Amino acid sequence: GVDGAAHVVYAMGDNYRVRYGSHGPEFNLSSPGWHVLVENSTGNFTETAVANCTTAACRNATELSSIGSQPWATVDGAATLDIGCCPSTPSKCASCDDDVCGAKNLVQCLEASVSGCCDAAAWVDEGRCVCRDQNPTCLPYQGSVVV
Repeated sequence: GVDGAAHVVYAMGDNYRVRYGSHGPEFNLSSPGWHVLVENSTGNFTETAVANCTTAACRNATELSSIGSQPWATVDGAATLDIGCCPSTPSKCASCDDDVCGAKNLVQCLEASVSGCCDAAAWVDEGRCVCRDQNPTCLPYQGSVVV
């Protein structure tokens, strides 16, 4: 993916995400591509990669569904994985526009937070209204795991 391009983030339960990321200490990643990340238990909102796909197809994809069949490897190199799009539930706020929410003042944002997709929670840190979570959520895996 091109730096700055919009990439979909896929939530897998409360602690796991599949998302595109570049290298950097905030993601603990060594190279750009798609990564399975687990939220660290330290409470400081950091994530650690547990599996990576860094092929050219993965680096250039802005959505997981466009990757196709690519090799994924665990960070420790102990296994290769088959990772792809799972059946998911789209976020009810998937089409929320950050510019529309961002143009609201605090009172308007609070009102839009009650019944809409705007969220005033970021007001303290960012000083603006933002969209609620727009990421799809994977449904539980129904297959079997071979160990």
